[in-house]
Amino acid sequence: LRVVRRIPFLKELRKLMMMFASCLKTLLWSFLFCFVVMTVWSMLGVEFIHPLIQAMDEDGMWDHCDECKRAFSTVMRSNLTLFKT
Repeated sequence: LRVVRRIPFLKELRKLMMMFASCLKTLLWSFLFCFVVMTVWSMLGVEFIHPLIQAMDEDGMWDHCDECKRAFSTVMRSNLTLFKT
């Protein structure tokens, strides 16, 4: 960082680095917020969707797809399923 300060023609690069550092905090908070929202929806999916999938599995609907049976079995799998879609 000191090298960038001493070289005058890298003034724009220094400005860009300072702007990136200033928006990094907001960016991290937005990622955390998205993770929390997806986890809440995943918990709801495990509670409400997984029993329906189990009932469909007993009827033989998911015989060809093992991943479909387990998609909402845990919060982690549900989170990954929502992230994929």
